[in-house]
Amino acid sequence: MQSLSKKSPSLSLSTSQRVIKKSQSEKKYQNYFKPKPALKLSLVSLVSPKSSLLSVPNSLSSNSINLASGTKLDLATQKSSPSFYTTHKIKLAEKNQYSDFIHELTDFEKEEIKSYTEIYYVGKKSNKIIPDITGKNMNFDSDGGNYRLVKGDHLAYRFEILSFIGKGSFGVVCECFDHKNKEKVAAKILKNKKSFHRQGTVEINILKALKENDHSNTQNVVKIKVYFIFRNHICLITELLHISVYDYLRFNKFQGLKIKDIKAYTEQILHGLNYLESLMIIHCDLKPENLLLTSSVANTIKIIDFGSACYQYERVYTYIQSRYYRAPEIILGVSYTCAIDMWSLGCIIAELFTGKVLLNGTSETEQLMLMIELLGLPPETLLEKSKKKKHFYDKDGEFRYTLFSDSRPLKPKSRVIEWAQTEIWDFVIKCLTWDPENRLTPSQGLVHPWLKPRKPSMNKSRIEIKHKLSKVK
Repeated sequence: MQSLSKKSPSLSLSTSQRVIKKSQSEKKYQNYFKPKPALKLSLVSLVSPKSSLLSVPNSLSSNSINLASGTKLDLATQKSSPSFYTTHKIKLAEKNQYSDFIHELTDFEKEEIKSYTEIYYVGKKSNKIIPDITGKNMNFDSDGGNYRLVKGDHLAYRFEILSFIGKGSFGVVCECFDHKNKEKVAAKILKNKKSFHRQGTVEINILKALKENDHSNTQNVVKIKVYFIFRNHICLITELLHISVYDYLRFNKFQGLKIKDIKAYTEQILHGLNYLESLMIIHCDLKPENLLLTSSVANTIKIIDFGSACYQYERVYTYIQSRYYRAPEIILGVSYTCAIDMWSLGCIIAELFTGKVLLNGTSETEQLMLMIELLGLPPETLLEKSKKKKHFYDKDGEFRYTLFSDSRPLKPKSRVIEWAQTEIWDFVIKCLTWDPENRLTPSQGLVHPWLKPRKPSMNKSRIEIKHKLSKVK
């Protein structure tokens, strides 16, 4: 899945209103409020890793979570139906329980709200999408399946939509205010499509596992707070972070960052990747856009966007990673491991140091050609495992492609990179090895001389002087 786009279009505002008699609206929307078979859960599903908004018991210490059917779903699984708690509709006993804000509800919401036991925010009627049975998902969706964001509207009668953050192939992200916990959060709203329902379940399971195993709350990965289904969209609520490392680089006019900052970021990313590896989780889309600073003053970062992530023992997709940061085993169709994230890290460090993308191929084929230009031809041991060898090599074992898109001839290992800071390049090149088994691991990276320089030893004369002084005493 692609990351957030770098442009942030403004939110739309809806001011139209429609008056429908209550009895008519109940009949009009009754089909919408039926459980959707594709989602395999009821209309209302709101769960927090710590406590449910709907007060459904949930245990962080458990390795499984209960489904509506009473079955259990292991946190690591990726083949079961969405792992949400479901609830029965609970009608509010008396009208006066919501009389203070009923005038702000659309006729659709007057029915929808009956399924919620806790109401924190309803928004203004003038700032809402007016449901239409002829529109996409009752007019709540765009043609592409994205939820239509309206500034000032609510998500699940709890979160107030404040501003648009970005969008990608997965859906949209916006900044919200949580009226229950009185804090700003980020809301990732997945597209209303079956494929995103499935992958959203995987992402939630992984985020839950990351949160549950971070007992000290110190790991450099984004923390999930709440997840739920709202109007047929899976919504993930996470902590609100600051700008991405890519944005920081852009604000620096792509001149490259200070070595001390690159070191600090690299060490934190390595800790994050080491944590993922300990849980056998592959991020699958590590890039500057998915590394976020925690605030405008702190120099700490967190890894975000686990929408493409998977467990190493249960890989879902073969076509993953953004092209500039894609490991050779993905291009060649070789079974992949957590090592693909270390390849991405090598590319990221080079980009942060120079301000330019290290391997900027215009296609997957050219991406492989750039690797060959830098590293030489891939070893035969790797090619033997490749499912795409015939695409890149002819029957005589010769690489099929000889010219880049700019008509420049391909010369293996002809690109020479010389940096004044030799240790940082040594780190990068050890991340960029053809064979993933020989690639630098997160734990090895943390003790690399570039990050952990050796203490200078005293020369012989200084040792002798120190020895003589000790004798005098």
